[in-house]
Amino acid sequence: LAVANVLTGKTNPAGRLPLTFYRSVADLPPFDDYAMAGRTYRYFTGTPVYPFGYGLSFTRFAYTPLTVTPASGGAESGLRVTTEVSNAGERAGDEVVQLYLNFPDQPGTPRVALRGYQRVTLKPG
Repeated sequence: LAVANVLTGKTNPAGRLPLTFYRSVADLPPFDDYAMAGRTYRYFTGTPVYPFGYGLSFTRFAYTPLTVTPASGGAESGLRVTTEVSNAGERAGDEVVQLYLNFPDQPGTPRVALRGYQRVTLKPG
């Protein structure tokens, strides 16, 4: 019943993938290589079929530019990142807002990493 409700549009999907779907196992390092390079969304540099965090909806969402401010106590205590999300479509829906950080290109450092997320329910407009 749950799948039928999504396929017919009665329910608006808002889940996100907790893993990456790669085009081929040939895109990954050998199985006996335990280094992280080329593995998981954090270190993979190729083009996946569906990336970590991918999801669909029957509506559209719009984001304002990010605002980054130091946390209380200064930047050494962290940063606060904010944006406004609006439902630009014609149906109500949930959006999973995701914050990813890019890191400097240093050996052993991930390329990107999820650092925050929040699900919001928005009516059209």
